[in-house]
Amino acid sequence: MLNTPKSNVSVRSVLTLSHTTASRIKSIITAGPHDTSTAEGRSHERLRRASLTSITSIGTRALTLITPLVAIPLMLHYLGAERYGIWLTLASSVALLQFSDLGMGNGLVTSISRADGRDSIKDSQEYVTSAIVVLMTLAFIIASLYKVMSHFVQWNIVFGVHSPVAVRELGPALSALVLCSVLTLPLSVAQKIQTAFQEGFKSNLWQLGSSIVSLGAVILAVHMKATLPALILAFSGSPLIVAAANSTYVLLYERPYLRPRFRHFSFPAARELLGIGSAFTILSLSASLAFASDNLVISHILGPSRVPEFAVPARIFGILSGLLISCLTPLWPAYGEAAARGDVVWIRHILTRSIWASLAVSAALGLITVATMPTLLHHWIGSQFPTPLLLAAGLALWVVIQVGSAAVSVFLNGLNVMKPQIVIACVFTPLCILLKIVFTKSIGLSGPVWATIVVYSGAAALPYYFIAPRVLRKLQRDASQ
Repeated sequence: MLNTPKSNVSVRSVLTLSHTTASRIKSIITAGPHDTSTAEGRSHERLRRASLTSITSIGTRALTLITPLVAIPLMLHYLGAERYGIWLTLASSVALLQFSDLGMGNGLVTSISRADGRDSIKDSQEYVTSAIVVLMTLAFIIASLYKVMSHFVQWNIVFGVHSPVAVRELGPALSALVLCSVLTLPLSVAQKIQTAFQEGFKSNLWQLGSSIVSLGAVILAVHMKATLPALILAFSGSPLIVAAANSTYVLLYERPYLRPRFRHFSFPAARELLGIGSAFTILSLSASLAFASDNLVISHILGPSRVPEFAVPARIFGILSGLLISCLTPLWPAYGEAAARGDVVWIRHILTRSIWASLAVSAALGLITVATMPTLLHHWIGSQFPTPLLLAAGLALWVVIQVGSAAVSVFLNGLNVMKPQIVIACVFTPLCILLKIVFTKSIGLSGPVWATIVVYSGAAALPYYFIAPRVLRKLQRDASQ
C-alpha cells in the first residue's frame, strides 16, 4: 500500500533502515541551509528543519519537565498545603480554556504551510491577520464573560475555600490566571507562524527561554514573600513577556510582511481557519475524554488507592511517547508545503521511513523502559513501587501503537485530511471508555491500557493503513494533472 516492506521484514532490516535514516539526517543537518530553488534542495531543507526542530523539542520538553520538579517543592513549602491546593484547583479549572482558541493555532499551521508551498505571500498575510483578529475577539469575549460572572458568583463557595487569607486571595488569583490565559491566545500566533514555516526550532528556543524566565520569576517571587496572585503572575505571566518578544521579533523584524493590517483581514480566510480548527478541537476533546478516563475508571471500580499504581508508571511511558511524537510533529508543515508543490515522491519516502523508524525506536525504548521500570520508580518516588508485568507490557505496546499511528496522523494533518480522523475519533472514544470498564472489571489494573490497545488498533490504526495509501494516490493524481 505504502511501498513499505511486508510483514516478514526482519528486525535487523528495520534497525538498519533507522540507522541509515539517522546517518542521512546527520549529514543533512551539518551541511547547513540548502538551495530551495531546486526540488532536491527543498527536500533536504525540509528534512534539515524538521530534524533541528525535533532535536530542540527534546531539550525544551526536558526543561519543561525539570521546571516543575524545582518549582513545585518551592511553592508548596512557601504557600502551604491549602493555598497551593487552591492554585492547583484554579489551574485545573482554567486549563479548560486551552480549547478556547477553537483550534485556530493548528489551522494556522496547516494553512500557512500550504500557502508557503504555493509561494503565496498574500494568502499568508490574510491567514495571520485573520487569526489575530479572531483570537483577540475570543480573548475579549472570554475576559468579558469572566468579568460579568465575577459580579454574581461567589468563588470561595465554588472552590470550597474557607480560611480568611485564602478567601481574600482567591478572586485576584483566579483573575490573574484568566488574564494570562486570554493573553496567550493572540500571543501564540508567532509560535504558530514559525512552526508553519518549518522553523519550529526557533519557537522551541523561545519556549526554552520562557521556562527559564518562569522559574526565575517564581524563585524571585518566593524570595520577596509575594502573595498567591503575585506568584501566579510570576509563574504564568512572565512567559507572556517572552511570547511578546517573540511576536515582536517575528512580525516586525523576521517577517514584517506578515505584520497584521486591517486590509489583510479576510472573512473567507477566517472561515477556513475556523473550519480546520474546529476539526482539531473535536479531535482534542475526543482524545481528552478517552485518555483521561483511565484514573476515573480505576478509582470507581478498584478504589482510589489503586490509582497511583496505574498513574505513576503510565506517566513514565507517557513522557516517552510525548518525546517521540514531538520528533514527528515537525513533519506536519513539511508535508503541507511539499503537497502544495506536488512533491509526492518526497512525501511517500518520508512517510514510509517515519512509520518504520517510529515503530523501531518506540519498541526498543519501550522494552528498555519495561526492564528498568523498578529502578526508575525507586529513584522517582523513593520507594519500591511494584508494577505488574501485564501493565508494563501493555503500556509499552501502547507507546509503539501510539507513536506509529502518530506518524500517519501528522501526515494527514499536514494535508488537511480531517474528516476520516474525526469519524475515527467519534467511534473510538465511546467504545474505548466502555471497554475500559469491562476490561478493568475482568483483568484489573491493566484493564484500561489493554482496552485502549484493542479499540485503537481496530478503530484507528487499521483504518489508517487504508486511508494513507488512498490519500497518496489522490496526491499523485492531482500532481500529474
